Amino acid sequence: MSLALVFGGCCANALTLQELTAGHADLGYLITFSQFAFISSVSLFSNLKLHPYPTLKRRRIPIAQHLLQVVLFYFVSLLNNAAFAYDIPVTVHIIFRSGGLVTSMLLGWLISNKKFSRTRILSVLIVTIGIYLTTISTSPSKASQSSSSRQTYNQGIGILAFALFLSSYLGIVQERTIKANASDQPFPEDEYAPAHRESLFYLHALALPMFIPLLPSIKDQLRALGTYPPLEHYPSLLVPSQYLPLAFNSLTALVCTTGVHGLLSSSYTSLTITLVLAVRKAVSLVLSVLMDGNWDQPMLWAGASLVTLGTVMYALDAGQSTAPRPSPEKKMQ
Repeated sequence: MSLALVFGGCCANALTLQELTAGHADLGYLITFSQFAFISSVSLFSNLKLHPYPTLKRRRIPIAQHLLQVVLFYFVSLLNNAAFAYDIPVTVHIIFRSGGLVTSMLLGWLISNKKFSRTRILSVLIVTIGIYLTTISTSPSKASQSSSSRQTYNQGIGILAFALFLSSYLGIVQERTIKANASDQPFPEDEYAPAHRESLFYLHALALPMFIPLLPSIKDQLRALGTYPPLEHYPSLLVPSQYLPLAFNSLTALVCTTGVHGLLSSSYTSLTITLVLAVRKAVSLVLSVLMDGNWDQPMLWAGASLVTLGTVMYALDAGQSTAPRPSPEKKMQ
């Protein structure tokens, strides 16, 4: 079930994203809002206590500790989807987000004083080279594109890079929050929602007010999708054809998130999760290229292979030491 949700949901989500952005690249705000609103609505039910009257169940994590995660998660999601407006192909989007190993290691070293084995440092270097090859493989060439096109593409890469750092910092914040609220006491099921469902609901629901300043742009983007002709097989419904991939994108985002942060993370080790996600991104990449019909991209495939190889090397290495680096004072002693 876990693998079905991850591969089915996440790969299908990448395909619906490619379908949506093929015609309108500037749908980032609408796509993000649709995902947050839908996931909030669905996950609300597992966080409700109906008796003696409808109310939210008790939380494992105080609401104040959710807020920083909510802000980070909101901007990570918004920036990742907004990058499509800067001529970033879905293939690059998929591979670039695999660079979380690079930023996670860097922030772990800077913030948490973690040490890493030589194998893991080498694997992150391989991932970095792979991302670089992928990025330049699809960047506008100087001969065929104007300087403004290249500048737009570089801005999109900058947005993805910034989102990657925010995502890695979010992982550190989540790890610390979970440790700070760890308890050996059992949580009654009738009083508390499962941990991953609590996180899923509050991460999305608390972020909804942050979309208020973006509502005019969201309405414009929804209106742009409304200009498409009705569904081919159901013209009498008068539903614009591009509303369907938008709905499927939100649905598959829920399935993907539930599979990764729910069943997978609660049932398997971090090693298994890392390997499964690496394979999932490789499958998404192949499906994305199949949709484009352009297989003749040797540098893209080389970059994707290096990213996958580096990720697998990182996961298989057991030589990581999470002990903090000695402080300068201890070194002097």
